[in-house]
Amino acid sequence: MFTDVLKGQKNKPSPRVAKALEYFQALYQVEARAKGKLPDGETRGGYTHRLRQQHSVPLLNSFKAWLDELAPKVLPESLLGKAISYSRNQLRFKQSLQHHHLGYEY
Repeated sequence: MFTDVLKGQKNKPSPRVAKALEYFQALYQVEARAKGKLPDGETRGGYTHRLRQQHSVPLLNSFKAWLDELAPKVLPESLLGKAISYSRNQLRFKQSLQHHHLGYEY
C-alpha cells in the first residue's frame, strides 16, 4: 500500500512514506539474514525465530507506535490514510497469530 502512495507522489516520497519504507526494508533484511548461513548448532526454524524475536518484534512494535501516532493526523480516505489503516490491521492480525503461537511470515 505504501508503494501505491509512492507512485502517487511521482517516486518522490514524502518523509512519512520514506519512513514506512525504511521499516519494511529493515524487516526484509532480517528475513534475508534468516535465510543465510546457519550458526553452528542452530536449526533453521530456531534461528529464524530468534532473529525475528530479537529484531523484527522491536521493529514491528516501533512501526505500530509510529502508525498509531500518525493515523489521527492523516485523512482516512487518502492513499496514505488507507496504507496506514491497512498496515495497522495487518499488525493486529500478526500480533494475534504470534500471541497464539501459530507463527507468521512477512
